[in-house]
Amino acid sequence: MKSYNIAKDCKAIRTMLKMSQTDFAKEIGVSFSTINRIENNRFAPLESTIEKIYTLGYKSENKNLFINKAKSSVYLDEYKDVLFHGTDVDIDGELDLDHSRDKIDFGKGFYTGTTYESTRDFVSFKNKISVYVFKFNPKGLSIYNMDVSLEWALAVSYYRGMLKEYENSKKLKELIKKIESYDVVVAPIADNAMFDLINQFARGDISDIQLSYGMSASYLGMQYIFRKEKALSHLTFIDRLYVSSKEHEDARKNKNDANDLGSSKAEMCVKEHRHQGRYIEDILNE
Repeated sequence: MKSYNIAKDCKAIRTMLKMSQTDFAKEIGVSFSTINRIENNRFAPLESTIEKIYTLGYKSENKNLFINKAKSSVYLDEYKDVLFHGTDVDIDGELDLDHSRDKIDFGKGFYTGTTYESTRDFVSFKNKISVYVFKFNPKGLSIYNMDVSLEWALAVSYYRGMLKEYENSKKLKELIKKIESYDVVVAPIADNAMFDLINQFARGDISDIQLSYGMSASYLGMQYIFRKEKALSHLTFIDRLYVSSKEHEDARKNKNDANDLGSSKAEMCVKEHRHQGRYIEDILNE
């Protein structure tokens, strides 16, 4: 299992709080020897102790540390090409595509984000999460870059099973064939507000113009989707970041607030551009 760097993190958190091992041990309710052995990597602490350590590393009574955000920033500075994968399960052994679901943005793949916070927030609806950090080496891979566009919306609609009645469309077939020829797809993150818009577009309720403006208002950043097994070998594990209950709670709130704001902005855009543009039936049957 790719695990947490508890020894290093414990010392870093304690140092940032300017606390001795004795004071730090007292703060989280364990003995001095326990902290000493944790920092020297001679002891595997209980989950309850780990939770307390990382809670202090997120927010303490007198100081907000945000240890995960700080570490992520350091990794981005050091390695440049860094990607994040949020999940509620342990990753054992080598990465694979076997555990991926089919009906998501670009079908089966290993999904990663470009920032720690957006990745954490995106999986915050799950019960217990952590974020894996990887160094990415793009050399030798074919990468398809997409932006917030009609092409992107059609692809997401297709892979999420919304376009059954248009599966014989020449335009749609050509798009999917192109996407599936690449090792990695780089595309915008689709949140709940985006999904609602794409659903409306796929049903023929809104036009491409309404969709475009609505999606732009809901933009959340980019994701890298590793669609082929060989591409996974270009990811090198760096760290696993522990998300404490308090941080998880804040992340869920951030996500809900972003969804509400995105939905409101998208709704305004859809109303403002009513009766403009083309509808999906015309686009895919042309």
